Amino acid sequence: MKKLVACLLVLLMLTGMVTIAGAESAREGYVNTGKLQYDLNHEVNNGEDMTLEFWVQVELAETYQKWCDAYTALHPNIKFNITQGSNEDHFKKLGMALPAGSGPHLFHMHNSFIDQFMVNLKPYDPAVFPLDDLREDYIFVDESLYGGNMYYQGLAVMSCGVFYNKQMWADAGLTENDIPKTWDELAEVAQKLTQYDENGNITVAGFNYNEMSMEYLITALHYHLGVPMFGADGRTPVFNDGFKKCVEWLRDLYTEKKVGSVELPMSILSFSQGTSAMTYIGTWFGNWMKVNAPDIEYGFFILPSVDGNPAPAYDRSNIEVSPSINANVTDAEYAVINDFLCYLLSNDNFVLDFALKQYGTPTKKCLIDNPDVQADEVLGTTARYMDRLIYPGAYPDVYHSTIKKYFYDEVMLNGMDIQEAMDACKEEIMDAMETTEFVSEENKYPHADELVFE
Repeated sequence: MKKLVACLLVLLMLTGMVTIAGAESAREGYVNTGKLQYDLNHEVNNGEDMTLEFWVQVELAETYQKWCDAYTALHPNIKFNITQGSNEDHFKKLGMALPAGSGPHLFHMHNSFIDQFMVNLKPYDPAVFPLDDLREDYIFVDESLYGGNMYYQGLAVMSCGVFYNKQMWADAGLTENDIPKTWDELAEVAQKLTQYDENGNITVAGFNYNEMSMEYLITALHYHLGVPMFGADGRTPVFNDGFKKCVEWLRDLYTEKKVGSVELPMSILSFSQGTSAMTYIGTWFGNWMKVNAPDIEYGFFILPSVDGNPAPAYDRSNIEVSPSINANVTDAEYAVINDFLCYLLSNDNFVLDFALKQYGTPTKKCLIDNPDVQADEVLGTTARYMDRLIYPGAYPDVYHSTIKKYFYDEVMLNGMDIQEAMDACKEEIMDAMETTEFVSEENKYPHADELVFE
């Protein structure tokens, strides 16, 4: 009996030592250099046990498991049951569970689902997340508010830009000093990079926007002219003479300057296969290239402005966001979830982990110059232009899919008149907008006074 008691005492001591060691490790992994504060030593839920159901996408499961474990090491009475799902399955299941009053206590969110899920969400506790503190720590705070409430915070920024093949660049006698600063310079560089066969057919495009780029390019170029995607009401798409000029410029790259061709493969495939020297695409493409074409060394730059002066906005951006809260949680669960979310959002290391995992540039201001961010050409370049990237909000997918339909499929492939395409495109988008409650966030952009809201 004495031996049994002694063994139990030793086991309890070892368990206590493991718990203390785990808590100490969790404290060491927590770094806070911002305004939003978190007390690592306070008691949560009066010390009573609680298990929270947390649904996440499979790509983020490892990251969230790491930081859930760290939180549990600090607060052993709080545990998490993490359920993983693919992107499609994750949001499909949420779309069925939340309206039925079930589902997880908290879950990985994407801002494109805010209209669908809003009625089933509970906002973050403003007493835990003072907006003035968040504004000091993060960009894109006000753009993430709905009715003054916060249902998530943007943690990682994605945008677009120009990827170029460094070997082709060097073979054409170009250096970093030749990174274009204007639209005209971009066209000139594209001409130098274009290769032809003996019959004058393009074998390597200097610039390629085929199939999944032109629709986003037009929007970016229009921003350069000082025109937002949506008018003063935040819902009416803007198709004006400036928009027409952008379409004409892109068409002329192919038809007049002959730096690309609709006969070539889709932009991202052509670039990865070495038949395009430059392409414009989302920053996610950098991560895609590392996986699918690791032997191609690429560079990246933000789309240059019209005249070399700072553009009113260089491009649109989107954000990957923090978890959201099920509206059906109890008061006790709500308090613990907000505590956990405060632990995450105040923690520089979590935000950095999340952003790098999502291949985005962190929205936490203290991390923009982080060595791991700056070491990546795409993320570091995006970081340097963050102040001039505009977040329009989670606009409906139909906006860009309709622009692609009319200006790539109809204008570029079928020769449709640009004005005719503009009229038809606007009408179709406006009809689709009637089924949504979307209102643009462009007027919250820090340089919105440089845009003309028609």
